[in-house]
Amino acid sequence: MAKDPYELSADEHSKIKDDMKLSSGGVVCPKYMYNKPCKVCDYIRPLWGKYPKGSKERNIFSQRAAKASFFANVVFKTKPSVAMILELGKRVGDRIIDNINDPEKLWGRWIVHPKAGVGREMTLKKNIKDGYPNYEIDPALDRADWDVPKEALDNVYNLDNILDMIKNGELGDSNHFRVSSLKEGESVNVRFLPPWEGSKVILKPVFRHWGVTQEEVDGTAPFSISFDVEDKKDSGGAVWNETNLSMPKSTGKKCFGQAEFFNMKDEECFKCPVSVECSKAIS
Repeated sequence: MAKDPYELSADEHSKIKDDMKLSSGGVVCPKYMYNKPCKVCDYIRPLWGKYPKGSKERNIFSQRAAKASFFANVVFKTKPSVAMILELGKRVGDRIIDNINDPEKLWGRWIVHPKAGVGREMTLKKNIKDGYPNYEIDPALDRADWDVPKEALDNVYNLDNILDMIKNGELGDSNHFRVSSLKEGESVNVRFLPPWEGSKVILKPVFRHWGVTQEEVDGTAPFSISFDVEDKKDSGGAVWNETNLSMPKSTGKKCFGQAEFFNMKDEECFKCPVSVECSKAIS
């Protein structure tokens, strides 16, 4: 029996949701993740050094360049038996690694120790520095007075699968916490959990591009950047992932269009007068 030409394909429409999930989680950079060609990196790299730091051109390149995030297993004191995936920016992740390696700080001796009197809580705090959201991490002065429950230790996430979890939309409020969701001046205490099975480290880095398509990264669609500065009105049906990026003339925000600082669940982002334009520049 011939297929009705008006019958829609369920499989093809499922792909739309998959594409949306991947887009909302950025596009994985094959160069940094797999040492394979990335056409966006190939385009940006030779031009990066031609413009000084702080220039309009360098800032636009930065928005499309691969950015690192770190993922880790943690528990919150308010729900100590529930393992959660913590998403951190590069600066905080680097600080953790540096202090694990520091022979004087010796974070590696206690940062994931689950026992009271040995392990420590870590305080993550958000503030504003030089006009940008800034995140700090510091250990509590006193050692923890509570054990991490066995239930949490037995249910750490295998972060080698984090890319699939992002793509499949498996990260949500019940298992995932982004440090960027903190409000200005707000802090949260966590305890880091030991490495997942098969791993010897507690952080999993992921390099992603924002504001580009998978096809542009793969090279099956052309990628270029324009430095034209002009105001663009919202046309309603406009495609956000334009390869010729233009910035509004005045946003009043240093963090405008920079994915590592954007989170619509952040009250400051939500109330920002250019939040819609910012989300379009990033998407």
